[in-house]
Formats: sequence, C-alpha cells, structure tokens
Amino acid sequence: MSLGTGIWKSIRPKNISIIALTFFGMQFLIEAFPSLQSEQEHISKRLYFFLSLSVILLAAGGNVINDIQDVEVDAHNRAGKNPIPRDLGVQNAWSLYFIMTLSGLLIGMISLIFLKAFHFWSIHIFIAGSLWFYSMHMQRQPLIGNFIVALLCGLIPILILLYEQSFSPISALAMHGLIFYAIQAFLLTFMRELVKDLEDMDGDSRHGYRTFPVVMGISWTKGIVTVIGLLVIGIEVKVLTELSVMLPRIPLLTFFSLLFFVPLVFVFISLFKAHDKESFRSCARFLKCAMLAGLGSSLFFHFL
Repeated sequence: MSLGTGIWKSIRPKNISIIALTFFGMQFLIEAFPSLQSEQEHISKRLYFFLSLSVILLAAGGNVINDIQDVEVDAHNRAGKNPIPRDLGVQNAWSLYFIMTLSGLLIGMISLIFLKAFHFWSIHIFIAGSLWFYSMHMQRQPLIGNFIVALLCGLIPILILLYEQSFSPISALAMHGLIFYAIQAFLLTFMRELVKDLEDMDGDSRHGYRTFPVVMGISWTKGIVTVIGLLVIGIEVKVLTELSVMLPRIPLLTFFSLLFFVPLVFVFISLFKAHDKESFRSCARFLKCAMLAGLGSSLFFHFL
C-alpha cells in the first residue's frame, strides 16, 4: 500500500462525502424558500465552497486522530482496516492531522473575515477541539462520546443557518428546515454510534473502553436505539404531514419519504435479530442508508 492510499483511507472519504452532500443539499433548501425581502442575496458559491471546505478539513483531521488513538483496539475490532500501522505510520498520521486541522481553521478564519462574521470562527475552533477531545478521552466513556459525535453532525445545518443569516435574513421555512435536518442528523448519528459500539463491544471491553453496551449491556443499548428511532419516525411524519399541505409535488415528496423509511424499517428488523458482530454491522449499514436517504431528501427542494 502507498502513502497516498493510507492518507485517503484515514480521512474516510465516505464520511467526508456525507458532510459535503449536507452543505450541497442545505443550499437547495435555502434557495427553495426565498425571503420576503425581494432583493435577498445568498452567500456566493465560492465563499460557500470555502466555508464548507473548512468544516470538511476539520472533520478529516478528526478522522485521522481517531484512527491514531484506535490503533490497538482496531486491531481487534477491524483487523487490517486501520491504515496507520501498515500505510501511514503514527508520525505521518500526526503530521496529517495537524495539516488538516490547521488548514481547516485557517480557511475558515479567512472565509469568515470575508463573510464579515469572524465571531463564528469560535465554532470552528469548538469543532476542532471537540474532535480532539473525543478521540483522546471521551470515546472511551458511556454515551458522552456518542453525544459529542452526534452533536457535531447536527451542528452542520445549524452552522449553515448561521452563515446565511449573518449575510442576509432567510425565510422562516428555510430556518425551520435547517433545524429539522439538524435534529434528524443528531438523532440518526446518535443511533449509529450506539450500534457501532454494539459491533465493537468485544474489542472495546478487552481494551478498557467503557462504552454504553460494555457498561449496560446489549438489551439496554437496543432499547435506547429503538426509542430514538421511533422519535425520528415521529418527527419525520409530523414534518411530512405539514409539508404535504404547503408543497405541491406530493408524489415526489412521497418517493423521498419511502427512501428514508424503508432502510429505517430494516434497521429495526436487523436490530431485533442482531446478536453478534456481523449482524450489528449490518444494522449500522442500514442506518447509514437511512441517513443518506434522509439527507438526500434535501434534493427534493431543487424541484420546487
């Protein structure tokens, strides 16, 4: 394996692509509901790109430091999949982490100066600090590590909302839409983090990680994931019911709804049957599909 391959794997391109898709989809949502102000403008495409690039680089750096800290436990949980021991080496990985994180902070600072919203740079610092703190300390603790990861994922639509509002007021519908996606991103990510802990329960226990499944057991963890999943469905149904009254393209809306609900149903089925590492891994895959489908529903707003 080459150094380039190791770098590519360590930044986790699939996860980074989801963040990029979030920025892309949320822009569709904002543009679909124009403000009552007839001369409203949006952030320029170039500036929006650099703001999103800043967050993507911070997330990539967070993925690298997570792999650095998980070298030993990944040897048990995901044998051969952590790229650091074989491809990068710890020293190169630390260099990559600092390059990614500092580049993300610098790009964010310059972009926010152009946006005339430099005070939001504190949020970029918070993201970088939280990712470091999670990997170094909190991922070994029950629930708090899961909460931090979920919070950072849910923060992205809120960050986009703050960017846009600092430039020009957006409509109430767009604001509510961004908040809805933030809540769903938080809840679905929280579910997936718990399921991943179930998948890694054996290795985490051997290496002293006190994740929720290790501390409370499989049944309690399944119960919490199920409750959160039902809450996600309840919120989704409520929002879709309200949208069906306001929006004309109901068949298209129904199609996107099915794309979200079908994998979520499979999550419940697979979670109920799951009892070993591979079955929990399958459940985590279905959850990622549900997350992608929920995020993909933002493309619906391009056709309004």
